[in-house]
Amino acid sequence: MGLIPRYFRQHLAVRLIAVAFVFLTIVTAAVGWYAAWTARGVLQQQADALGASLARASSITCIEPLLVADYPVLETYAETLVEDGHDVSFVRILRHDGTVVAEAPRGGSRDPELLSQCRVHRCKVTPSPEDPTVLGSVTIGITTRESDAQVARYTRRLAIGVVLAFAALIVLFALTVRYVVGRPLEQLEALAVTAGKGNWESEIRLDRSDELGRLAETLNEMRRNLKDSHRAILEQNEHLKIADRLKDEFLANMSHEIRTPMTAILGYAELLYTEGDVSQAPPERIQALETILRNGQRLLALLNDILDFSKIESGEMAVERIACSPSEIVDEAADSVRPGAEAKGLVLEVVHDGPIPKLIQTDPARLRQILTNLVSNAVKFTPHGSIRLETRLRPIGHGKADIEFQVVDTGIGLTEAQIDTLFEPFTQVDSSSTRRFGGAGLGLAITKRLCTLLGGTLSVSSRKGEGSVFSVRIPAGSLDELQLSGDPSSSLQGPSVEPKLPTATLAGRVLLAEDGPDNQRLLSWILRKAGAEVTVAENGAVAVEQAHGAMKAGRPFDIILMDMQMPVLDGYEATKALRAAGYFGPIVALTAHAMEGDRRKCLEAGCDDYLTKPIDRNRFVAAVANHLDIEATEASS
Repeated sequence: MGLIPRYFRQHLAVRLIAVAFVFLTIVTAAVGWYAAWTARGVLQQQADALGASLARASSITCIEPLLVADYPVLETYAETLVEDGHDVSFVRILRHDGTVVAEAPRGGSRDPELLSQCRVHRCKVTPSPEDPTVLGSVTIGITTRESDAQVARYTRRLAIGVVLAFAALIVLFALTVRYVVGRPLEQLEALAVTAGKGNWESEIRLDRSDELGRLAETLNEMRRNLKDSHRAILEQNEHLKIADRLKDEFLANMSHEIRTPMTAILGYAELLYTEGDVSQAPPERIQALETILRNGQRLLALLNDILDFSKIESGEMAVERIACSPSEIVDEAADSVRPGAEAKGLVLEVVHDGPIPKLIQTDPARLRQILTNLVSNAVKFTPHGSIRLETRLRPIGHGKADIEFQVVDTGIGLTEAQIDTLFEPFTQVDSSSTRRFGGAGLGLAITKRLCTLLGGTLSVSSRKGEGSVFSVRIPAGSLDELQLSGDPSSSLQGPSVEPKLPTATLAGRVLLAEDGPDNQRLLSWILRKAGAEVTVAENGAVAVEQAHGAMKAGRPFDIILMDMQMPVLDGYEATKALRAAGYFGPIVALTAHAMEGDRRKCLEAGCDDYLTKPIDRNRFVAAVANHLDIEATEASS
């Protein structure tokens, strides 16, 4: 049953034939009914005429027998009329007093069924037209059974003829529809199917000037326009791909070209600030070093924001799902921002509102980045007062829960209009030419997108001049599986304590492949300061040559630090050559390339690890020590 309606819906010709069939059926029925009604009327008129004629003739015949009371003659006459087959169903002759003197068949005039099939005609019997004396009457019933049968036979023959004629018309109509409508529509459908598959070359050729011909020409024109538009889109798409590739290359080059000198700027500034007795230096010099470090970190943060935004927009930002402690991530985010808050005289609090999960499945680096961005933003826009980082568990039904992080500040607040554009990239809350707050307007846009990548949400509520509340909610998992901390509420605040990063005393031979003279001196100094024996190679070819020589001399390098962009032979090819030559020691990529995919590219070339410039001195030394299997010790200075 389901196939017939679908077939009916999918074929226009079938629908047209069906409509024609229904229409012709109705016409056939109407014509048949009209013909039968007309024929029946004609036959009834003939029966009435016959009955009237027989009644008049019988009234004349019955004059003499009624006058002499010769009733047997009347009986014989009545039977003769019925038996002669003139469609006479019954005859009844009465005297003037109503007495029945002759009847044929006997009692037939009183049978209801017989009467219902007869047309009854009655005529008075008088001696003459001039003498009105009534001698009696003659009643004759003319049957309509034969006429009805004739009408039925006539109607059947007519219906069969009309049906056969209409069937021939329907077949002819179907063939006409098939030729005139069906085939052109099939061609139009075939063109649409081929065009939908991307084939824009096929064309419909209908040599006709009617509506279908004009439709075919219109579709051909649409096909040509779509073909041109498709070609233009492909060309535009190719231009966009080229532009996107150029953008990525530009960002990669910008990242490399900024990170490379930033390594030297931040490294030497930190060296001047931390090495020796800084207290003996003039205050202006100390302030200058702090300014270099602070603005260098701001520039590096801006660069990281641009790269992160580029990764997110291109869909290349990857997140992982591992078990991590939300409490530790909150503390790390707060500690990283606390010095800036205290420098402005702000109170920074960390509050756990009720039990929170010990572990959740999420990306700890991205969650830390989200919270750090929000707290940093609060510090930036809070001139005085306090900032509170709250954490709580939020059941959401069906045995699931979210973990909520709220950053509450007493800052300048936001208007409704500002909230509407708050998460748009490159948008500043204070966009005036005299704005007090810096930045590229990417931090909150990145934070919003990172929340989405983690499966969560970011919302804000604020009033101008009364502060803001930024709320982050990410999935925490099933309530049945979560282990909650035992402390229902805790609050941490107070002066910051700089965490002591692990450092190490390096004991090993290090080959540093680095083409920049400034970075050569800085990195060599850091490594030697940590106790390593350092050999410098100014490009990849020299690095491969020195590594070969060391292996032949039986004193292979314990680790190779490989810059990936160098003249003569870059770090990728140098690493491949070293692996092919049998060097199986650790090779660590030390590069200013920090785009998405650069880490994978370095590892695929044969590197064991990947470090980006600018470097953090203690983390850099710890990473080298890790590959040399040297245990890091806590710094004492």
